[in-house]
Amino acid sequence: MKRALCVSLAVLWCAVAVMAIGLDSGLAASKDVLEKAKKEGAVVWYTTMPGKARKEIKKVFEKKYPIKLEVFQAGSHDIAGRYLSELAAKRVKVDCIHITDMVFPLDMMDKGNLLKYESPEFAAYAGLAKGWVYPGYIYPLRVLPIASLVNTKKVDWKAIKSYKDMLVPKFKSLIAGGDVGTSTRAYLNYYGLRMKYGTGWYKKLAELDSKYYESSEKAMSNCLSGEWPILFEAWLYTDYQTRVQKKAPLHSVITQEGCVVMPTPNTIMKQAPHPNAAKVLQDFLYSKQVQELLGKSIGVHSGRKDVSGPPEMPALKDIKVIDVDFRDAQAKRKELVAEWRKIASR
Repeated sequence: MKRALCVSLAVLWCAVAVMAIGLDSGLAASKDVLEKAKKEGAVVWYTTMPGKARKEIKKVFEKKYPIKLEVFQAGSHDIAGRYLSELAAKRVKVDCIHITDMVFPLDMMDKGNLLKYESPEFAAYAGLAKGWVYPGYIYPLRVLPIASLVNTKKVDWKAIKSYKDMLVPKFKSLIAGGDVGTSTRAYLNYYGLRMKYGTGWYKKLAELDSKYYESSEKAMSNCLSGEWPILFEAWLYTDYQTRVQKKAPLHSVITQEGCVVMPTPNTIMKQAPHPNAAKVLQDFLYSKQVQELLGKSIGVHSGRKDVSGPPEMPALKDIKVIDVDFRDAQAKRKELVAEWRKIASR
């Protein structure tokens, strides 16, 4: 009886220890992997990560590990193109890729171009939305909700509780969103709202002479000036960077219908020249330390269950997610963009 109790306690202790390792922000990489990574000496990361966060990540990583982090920053399309060119030439230089997209990583996984690695840090990413996680390959490094942004000097943001509340005559020519034909974010928002309302919402939006933009910088400038006091689709983290950090007269709105959310993974490529260093980087990026850094520095949400939302922002668990089938959205993209162009007269 006593022996059985001791065995049970030992098993329980091991289970708790494993959980602690998974949720801890410390060194997740095994000693063997870390030693091999040190010999490799470097890891190459292609990323869309904004400058402030990217520089801080590089600084902290290189201070923590004797491994050089070589970074190439560009847009998602350019990064994907760069990797595919390297792959075709059989001279892949990149180890890890992080872009603001789900379709490309899924495509690379399906084609066998991702290296399988189940980081101990991934234990902290349980309970995420359907289609966000593919064990061993894809977990969200950044979670990017798409919300509406409102100029609080021009519009009472608390009065907008539904997407339908934006479809009123007083907002004619005052509401704007990204160009669905050129922006992945705007397209996924169109796809998601179309699942909710069909094309009806966008048709009514067109009657209000809604504006569409390709430059996010111009959109924010026009929103703050009052020319477009409502941006009906924008990254939620923009609210953090503009209102919380800069104290600008802006507020985000997440309607009662919820919002489309883009989970953006960091993947290790199958052809990685430094596979062990890539695993060390993967553990580091998904750690509690880095996830909290990203929330505080640039206002992005984390998929980790032990990391709360950015300061003064809603927690991810409180955001209702409009489901998106990313593969289906990509398959229908040409068709739905044409549909939108006809509705929006673009």
